[in-house]
Amino acid sequence: MRKLLALASTAFLIAVPASAAADYTYQCPADSNVCSYSNNAPETEKVRGGEGHTTDTTAEILAPTNRYLANMSVKIASQHGIRPNCSIESMGGATTVSIQGVDITVYKSALVRAHAETGSGTQREGETAHMHCAFTAKVVQKPK
Repeated sequence: MRKLLALASTAFLIAVPASAAADYTYQCPADSNVCSYSNNAPETEKVRGGEGHTTDTTAEILAPTNRYLANMSVKIASQHGIRPNCSIESMGGATTVSIQGVDITVYKSALVRAHAETGSGTQREGETAHMHCAFTAKVVQKPK
């Protein structure tokens, strides 16, 4: 019975998606060759009494079943505040194939971060911060 419980709990851990750490999960549409998503870190409260605020979100972008993400990129769609960050923090499910001597890597997922800060101090009174981070990738079959 213990072996069965251990096996069942191991299977459960394997089945839990890596997105548990992400604030949001987005599944790219299966009927498109392009995946676009905007990870929107919401606007912070206004700075009051010099105390600063941070807005920060992560979104895990998932490729459709039996397809992969390639040529991934991010760009700032809208931003206000200081220390902005719009980035692909990590990529998961890498598959690499060699085509005519060139290694091509495609991925099953990407973790996208959107971050901005208000700053602090009396000179920042009334300031807010937000970040909209636009993600784009091609959705492809596994290269042969």
